[in-house]
Amino acid sequence: MIKWICAITCGLILFSAGCMTGTAPGSEGGGPDNANNNGAGGSGDGDTTGGNARGDSVNGLWRFDARLEPFDPQFEDLYGDSVAASDTTVLVGTGFKNALSGIVDIFITVGGEWRFDQRLVGGDARFPEQNFGGAVAVGNNMAFVGASKFSIEGSFAIQTGAVYVFENLGTEWRQAQLLTVPDAEDFELIGSALAFESNQSRLVAGAPGRDRNQGAAYVFARSGAQFSQQARLQASDGINFEDFGAAVATENQTVIIGAPGQNFGTGAVYVFERDVDWVEAQKILAPDGDRTDKFGQALALEGNTLVIAAPSNKRPQDDLLQAGAVYIYSRSDGSWQLQQTLVPNDDLAGLFGLSLALEDGTLAITAGGNQQVLFYEQQDGAWTQVDFVEPQRESFVLDSFGNAIALNGGTLVVGARSADAGGSRAAGAAFIYSRSGDGASGPPPDGVRF
Repeated sequence: MIKWICAITCGLILFSAGCMTGTAPGSEGGGPDNANNNGAGGSGDGDTTGGNARGDSVNGLWRFDARLEPFDPQFEDLYGDSVAASDTTVLVGTGFKNALSGIVDIFITVGGEWRFDQRLVGGDARFPEQNFGGAVAVGNNMAFVGASKFSIEGSFAIQTGAVYVFENLGTEWRQAQLLTVPDAEDFELIGSALAFESNQSRLVAGAPGRDRNQGAAYVFARSGAQFSQQARLQASDGINFEDFGAAVATENQTVIIGAPGQNFGTGAVYVFERDVDWVEAQKILAPDGDRTDKFGQALALEGNTLVIAAPSNKRPQDDLLQAGAVYIYSRSDGSWQLQQTLVPNDDLAGLFGLSLALEDGTLAITAGGNQQVLFYEQQDGAWTQVDFVEPQRESFVLDSFGNAIALNGGTLVVGARSADAGGSRAAGAAFIYSRSGDGASGPPPDGVRF
């Protein structure tokens, strides 16, 4: 089952600060032949990855494969602000590059080596500052790119938002469709979060700015070669400034939507189920929720397991430290019940649950404070930490490692949007890991910097 979950983490992480030679519509050609050679001149922070000389995870369950950088790094591009993965394809995006126009780079694996394939850009917006690449998803040979500040050409409204759909034609990715909403409002921010369900060919796009940040989420279903709007989902009890749609997840006939701004930032999560129409089936609140916890800021869904993060959750003994917490729910008889609450072992980690990914019983959780990605698996009925990975550095540098993560097919992609690259401060990067025994074997590819 291919699932793509993208949560908006920009505001939280800022506490630290054979290629295509032609150009297709909505894309840019050029770039390096080998992703691992990007920025070979060296990085200003001298960071590498992992818990050992090679860069693998501390317990060796995950192997470091590649560091991806933009072929044209610039100051504060924040490359890696969004990531997605599907089989042999990885998307790395940023809505900040090129004066907030944004870009998405596509990487593919060839012979076990990750290579740059093509750059996507959005060319349909009325104004350049459209935040193209702020959210991404991929599946079924299609790439979905959120442009939350998109403005429909000919309209006086700005920042309504939109989603670009690109299709892989074998030799290149071409724009196939632009998804907009006819009655979209100013500052609706459609495409701020994306989730794609490959079996149902369904896309869910969050719009947390609608109705003065009450928020909404749009369901687009594919019929033939085109996606069309199937529903607009909103909370039955929604009010202003709740940011409903800041995080979305979907699988089978279920859509999960986070509203981390509800009740002064305490947060809530809504479950929608579809029979004929989409209906709100359940509202989930944290059992220990408090103001500014941001419950629902990140989501992960697989089968009968739902994971909800509250990355700003505070410890009872410290009202200032945003240590974070992650809540795991299990579905039984059509209802979601709390199964377990995870908190970081080290309170100083901070922002635990900043990003989430779940696949085949492996749960990856970002601890934003100490910039680690932790792995959990079920053992004797309880979720237990089994490993973690972190960048290896000569000195501690806040490069936002883990601001976004994606997990699919035994491949983990970790964004590090504040990492230095090619001598440019905070140009950004992304790291690829594979489950031990998956992917290529042998030493790291040439050009990987340690």
